[in-house]
Amino acid sequence: MKKLIILLGCLYPFFLFGQGKIFNGEVVSDQDNQPLVGVTVLEKGTYNAVITDVNGNFNIKTQGTSPILVFSFVGMITQEHPAKTDMKIRLKEDVLQLEEVMVTAYGTSKKASFTGSASVIDNKKIEKLQVSNISQLLQGAGSGVQVIDSDGQPGSDATIRIRGISSINGVSSPLYVVDGTPYGGYVNAINPNDIETITILKDASATALYGSRAASGVVLITTKKGKTEKPQFNFRSSFGFSQLAVDLPEVLSPRQYHEMAWEAIRNGYLDNGNGVSSYAAASYATENLTNYLRINAYDNNTPVGIDGKLVPGSQYLWKGNSWKDALFKNRLRMEMNADVSGSTKTTDYFISLGYLDDKGSLTVSEFKRYSGRVNVNTKIREWFEVGLNTSLAHSLYNSPDQSRVIRFVREVPDIYPIYEWDKEKQTYRTDENGNRILDFGSYRPTTAWPNTNPLGEAQYDQRYSELDNVTARLQAGINLPYNIQFKTTLGVDYSIGSGYDYYNNLYGWSAQTEGKSSRSRNRFFVYTFNTLLTWDKQFNQHHINILAGHEAYSSRSNFLSGEKERFPMGGIYELNAAATLLNASSSEDNLRLESWLSKIEYDFMNKYYLSGSFRTDGSSRFSKDQRWGNFWSVGASWRISNEEFLKNVSWINNLKLKASYGSQGNDNIGSLYGYQGTYTSGWNDYDHPGYLVGSLPTPNLRWESNYQINIGLDARLWNRIDFSFEWYDRTTKNLLFWRDLPPSTGVGSIKDNIGDVRNRGIELQINSVNILTKDFRWETDFNLSHYRNKILKLPMEEKVNGLHKWKVGKSVYDFFMPEWAGVDPDTGDGYFWQDVYDRDANNQYITNANGEKVVAGKVKVTNYSDATRHYQKSALPKVFGGFTNNFYYRNFDLSVFLYYSIGGQVYDSDYASIMHTGSNIGYNWSKDLLNRWTPDNRHTNVPRATTYSNNWNSTSTRFLYDASYVRVKNITFGYRLPAKLMERFNLKSLRIYFKGDNLFTWSKHKGMDPETDISGVASNRLTTMRKISFGLDLTF
Repeated sequence: MKKLIILLGCLYPFFLFGQGKIFNGEVVSDQDNQPLVGVTVLEKGTYNAVITDVNGNFNIKTQGTSPILVFSFVGMITQEHPAKTDMKIRLKEDVLQLEEVMVTAYGTSKKASFTGSASVIDNKKIEKLQVSNISQLLQGAGSGVQVIDSDGQPGSDATIRIRGISSINGVSSPLYVVDGTPYGGYVNAINPNDIETITILKDASATALYGSRAASGVVLITTKKGKTEKPQFNFRSSFGFSQLAVDLPEVLSPRQYHEMAWEAIRNGYLDNGNGVSSYAAASYATENLTNYLRINAYDNNTPVGIDGKLVPGSQYLWKGNSWKDALFKNRLRMEMNADVSGSTKTTDYFISLGYLDDKGSLTVSEFKRYSGRVNVNTKIREWFEVGLNTSLAHSLYNSPDQSRVIRFVREVPDIYPIYEWDKEKQTYRTDENGNRILDFGSYRPTTAWPNTNPLGEAQYDQRYSELDNVTARLQAGINLPYNIQFKTTLGVDYSIGSGYDYYNNLYGWSAQTEGKSSRSRNRFFVYTFNTLLTWDKQFNQHHINILAGHEAYSSRSNFLSGEKERFPMGGIYELNAAATLLNASSSEDNLRLESWLSKIEYDFMNKYYLSGSFRTDGSSRFSKDQRWGNFWSVGASWRISNEEFLKNVSWINNLKLKASYGSQGNDNIGSLYGYQGTYTSGWNDYDHPGYLVGSLPTPNLRWESNYQINIGLDARLWNRIDFSFEWYDRTTKNLLFWRDLPPSTGVGSIKDNIGDVRNRGIELQINSVNILTKDFRWETDFNLSHYRNKILKLPMEEKVNGLHKWKVGKSVYDFFMPEWAGVDPDTGDGYFWQDVYDRDANNQYITNANGEKVVAGKVKVTNYSDATRHYQKSALPKVFGGFTNNFYYRNFDLSVFLYYSIGGQVYDSDYASIMHTGSNIGYNWSKDLLNRWTPDNRHTNVPRATTYSNNWNSTSTRFLYDASYVRVKNITFGYRLPAKLMERFNLKSLRIYFKGDNLFTWSKHKGMDPETDISGVASNRLTTMRKISFGLDLTF
C-alpha cells in the first residue's frame, strides 16, 4: 500500500517510457506453414503493438522487464508467449473466432452463420460513456436503433425505437433481457460497469423466439464473469461536473423588457379603437407600465418615459438577479466502481460494488445509486454446471417536476426578484439569521407564476423517490448423452418504488391549503422460469442445432398511495399530522404468460445456413378464445466467400448474403384486462358505494402482430474492414384503436384491432482498422440508419393527434398545421395562408378524383381560425447514426464519438411561447423580439408588439424548424503508465483519463436542444447534460 501511495503521488512523469528490449520472430500458418501477413503482435497490458510484414516477420521493442507477447489474427487462435529472440509462432485456424460467437435469443450464435440482424456493443464502448441509465448507451452505438434522451434529468429513461414505430396506441419500447431472462426491474438500477456486452436484436429471425413481447425489438444484456486464472482487482473512479449541453434561449434584459412592455401597452391602447392620439397612448403606457407588471424594478416611479426609452439615471434595483443562474449550475458528478474477478478450472466469479452521484445541472435535482453484484458459475461435475447472478441496487431520486421548473425559468423574466426587496431601505430583506428571504411573488400577474419560487420549494418542500431493486438469475445445466444439453433458468426481479411528496404550509401556492403531503409505494415481483433442451451434432459436412423449451412468466404489482392536506405547523410532513384526507387508493395487477418455443439451425459445408423458429404464447391479457398467439421466423444465409470461385481472392475474408422473414407479437396494448368489461369505483352516494361502467367487454381483442422481411450483406475485406448493409420491411397489423360507439351504449368507444402501419428502411455499418503500425493504430466505427413510416389502415378516415394528423398513406409523425405567411410591412400584422378553392359556373366547389377540393390559389389572412391547415414534413429524421474514431499511440489513447441526425422537423413550442406579441405582460420575451416590426423596421418576420389579443404565435410553420444536428457525444483521452513502472509496484495497469460527454452540438436552430421528443415537439424539456470528468482505472 505504501508503494501504491507513493506511485499515485508521483503521476507527473507520464512521459517516461521503459527502455525495454527488441524481440523478433516469424509467424506462419500451422496448416500450410505459409507466412501470415498482418498478424497483430501486442505486448500484453499495453498498447504497444506491431504487425507482421509480407514475410510474416516482426520486430517489437517492449516496455516491460518480462514481457508477454499476444499474437492475434482474423481466423486464428490467439496465442500468448514470453518474449524471446528469433521466435517461431505457428497459428492454428480458429473457426469460432473467425465466426465470432455472439449472444442471441436463449443462447449464442456464430456471427458468420447468423441469419438474423443484430448489433453488438462491447464493454470497451460502454466504459467510455458517462450515463446514469443504460438506455442512454445505445444512442449511435448500432444501426437501426433510434435513441432520444428526451429528459435530461439524471437517471431518467431514454426513448428507444428499434426499426421505427411498432405500435400507435400500444407500447413501442424494446424488451430487456438480462442474463438470459426478461428483466422486470428498473432499468436505471443496472450498473453499466457490470455489463460485458449489449446485443440489440432487430429482425424476426433474431427476435421471434421472444414471441409476444418482441415486436419492438430486444435488448440483450450480458453481465461480466471472471476470465483470468489469477484474481484480478479493478478500481475505477471519476470526478467531474454536469452542465447544460445546450443553453436556454436568450431573453430580454430588464431594461429591454420594460421598454418592450411599454411599446406593447402603447400599441394595444391604440388598437382598442378608442380613437386616442399617439401622445395619449404613450402617456398611458408610461403611467401604467408598473401596474401591468405589478412591480417596479427601478428606483423611480415611471422608469420608461413617453419616448419609450428608460428614463436617464434610472437604476435597476436587484442587479445580478437571474433565475437561470440561480437554478442551473455546474454540479458534481462522481462515480466509483470496484470489482474482483477470477477463474479456476471449475469456477469463475465476478464481484462488484458501485456508487454514483449525478446531480445534473438543475439546482434542485439529484440521482444517487448504490449497487452490488455477485456472479458465480461453477462446474460441479464434468456434466453438471450451476450459476447464480445476483445484484442489488438502491437509488435515491430527488426529482422535482423538472418540466415545471424549465417552464418557470423560461417564462418568468428577471424583473421579478428571487429574494424579497425592501424598497424603503433599498436592500434585500433578511431573516433573524441574516439570510435573504425568498420572494414567492404573490403580487405577480398570473402570467408570471404568482406564489411560486423553485428555490423556495427546494428549501421547504420535499419531492423524491427511492428505488430498491433485487435481481437474481439461477441457472443449471446438464450435459446429457447424445450431444443433448439440458438447461434451466429461474429469473427473479423484485423492486419497490417509494414516492415522497410534501408541499409546505407556510410559503408559496401550498400555503393556501396549509400544506399537502402524499406517499406512494409501488411493489413489483416478476419471475421467469424456463427449461431448454439443446441438441447439437456435427456429421460429415453437416451441422445441426435444435432447441426446444418451455417458459413461464409471472408479474404482480401492488400500488398504495395516500394524500392529505392542512398541517398545523411547518417541518411536519407525515400523513398522520394532516387534518384532511384528499385521496387514498390501492391496486393490484397480475400478468401471466406461458410459452412453448423451438428453434433449428442447420449449415452445410460452412457455406449454406438455414434457421427456423416457432413460439406460441398464451397471455392473460386476452380472452380464452384469443389467448394464444403463434410467432415464427425463417432465415437463410449464403457464405459466398467459402465458394471455390472466391477462395483465392485474398482481399475478401468473409462475404455473406442473408435473408429472413417472420412474425413477432405485441401483447403490451396498454391494459392488462382489455378484453374484460370493467367498472370504475368512487361514484358513491354519500356513504353508499357506487360504480359506473368503465368499458365494455371485448372478447375478440387480440395481439398486435408484426411481420418483417430482412435482406442483408455482410463482408470482411483486407482483414481491415467489416461491412454490413441491410434492408427491411416491417408491417404491424391489428393495431389497437378506440372505435366509436353510439351514445345509447353509455360508453363512448371500445378497443378494437383495426389498424396497420409499416416501417421500411436501410442500415449501414462499417468498422475498419485504417492504420496499424508499431506505435500507432487508428480504428473507425460508422453506422447509418434510414427509415420511413406509413399508415396503411385506420378505423376512421383521419384523426388529429396533437400537431400530427393520422391518415392512410401518411406517417404517424407528419405535422399538420397552418402555413405562416409572414408580416405585413405596412401594418406589422402577422399573416397565415388560406386556400381559395375553384368553383364552377354554378358556384359549386370543383373536386378532383379523390373528392378533394381543387385549390385555385392562396390569400393571406390575419385571423388564425381562417387559415388552412396542410400536411408539413415529418418529425422523423432522414438519416441518423454514429461515427467513432479511436486512436492509439504508444501508451496514449483518444476516442472521438459523434452522433448525427439529419433531416426531420421539430416544432419549438417553448420558443413560440416567448415570441408572444404582448398579450401576456409579465411573461418573458425572446431576444428575437428586438427584431419586431416597427415603422423603422418594416421588413421582418416578427409582428409588432401589442397587448391587443391575437394568435400570431399560435401553432404554424413559423415555429417549425429543421431538426438536423451533430453532437460530440463523447471524447475520451487516456494515458496508461508504462508496464515497467507498473511492475515495480506489482500493478497490472494504471490509466488516467479525461472524459467529456455532449461537449458540442451543432444545429440550425439556436436556443433549443434538437434532441427532443420522437414526436418532434419541444415542450418544457430539460436539455441533455454536458458531463466533464477526470478519472483513473487501476488493475492489479
